[in-house]
Amino acid sequence: MFDAVRAFAHNMFLYTHCKPLRALYQKELLDQSAGYNVAFPYLVVNILPSPLLGLMIAAMLAALMSSLASVFNSLRKSASEKELVLVGKVATVVMTILGILWIPLIQSLSSGLYIYTHKVMAYMAPPITVVFLGGVLWPRANQQGAWACLMFGFFVGNLRLVGEISIARSHDSSITSLFL
Repeated sequence: MFDAVRAFAHNMFLYTHCKPLRALYQKELLDQSAGYNVAFPYLVVNILPSPLLGLMIAAMLAALMSSLASVFNSLRKSASEKELVLVGKVATVVMTILGILWIPLIQSLSSGLYIYTHKVMAYMAPPITVVFLGGVLWPRANQQGAWACLMFGFFVGNLRLVGEISIARSHDSSITSLFL
């Protein structure tokens, strides 16, 4: 647990210091075709010495595995190690395939990954906020109401996403349109 916290703190330190480093290495980043979207990976690969690079990758993988292990263990507490490994492998393959198929959609909806991430959070944050505030401020809030609010927010968020996709599709007739 302590290693995961230390890895998180290390990654956050590097992430918060990327803006000044990005300014220092602006020429190198502009030479990249992806521009500022490759700032963090570029700085990690080209600035960190090899031992620290390996340590950082190991820390990121350890944090990922720790998160996945806690999710899998909370789903079914009586699962054996063999079952957990199998579920982990299947989940990794499925999520990787979904992630690869989702890339053209990300490119058509925004100019960068940072903007896309904030758009997605704008879809998910309102129902979660309403459920949280309702649970804190209203004593009659219950599980069924919270679930209904989350499902309604999920439905409205998906409608907004479909609307953005259709607008982006009408303006772009590239390969992205093949997936939609």
